[in-house]
Amino acid sequence: MSLTEDRSLLAVARENKSIEIWKTDTFAQILVIPGHKNIDIRNIHWIEPGAQKKVSSDSSNVLYYARNKKDKVLIKKRRLVTTGLNGMVIEWDLNTCLPKSKYNAHGAVWDSKVKGKFVYLASEDGSIKIVKIKKTKIEIIKVLTKSSTSCLSLALVQETAT
Repeated sequence: MSLTEDRSLLAVARENKSIEIWKTDTFAQILVIPGHKNIDIRNIHWIEPGAQKKVSSDSSNVLYYARNKKDKVLIKKRRLVTTGLNGMVIEWDLNTCLPKSKYNAHGAVWDSKVKGKFVYLASEDGSIKIVKIKKTKIEIIKVLTKSSTSCLSLALVQETAT
């Protein structure tokens, strides 16, 4: 499960490989992405860099979010990404309910975390891979040194200025 930054939407991955999008204020289901053969979902993430925590209630389409950039408020499309034990990182098109872009990590992805447009992958081969979600593709940015054993989980820690 994954909540949007403003907590208005909940994405749920089901055992049948489908993804459901729910409005949290009414618990109305607004979208179902049907399960796809050979797509295994272990983690699900919303990609919303710069999203505001509070959004005015007059926004007509919940598949968009508000973002401050300099002195402007931009309306951006929400993006949904899944990772799985089949090694696939997939960004889903919320209009067509089909994969928009894919990246093959060449081994199981046990865990994943998001920071901005970057997804950190805990890999079966012991490495930690960093991919960037771009407009039209998912691109590998860096592979951190492998361990001799699988990397089953990871955590991101934000440093604070002292």
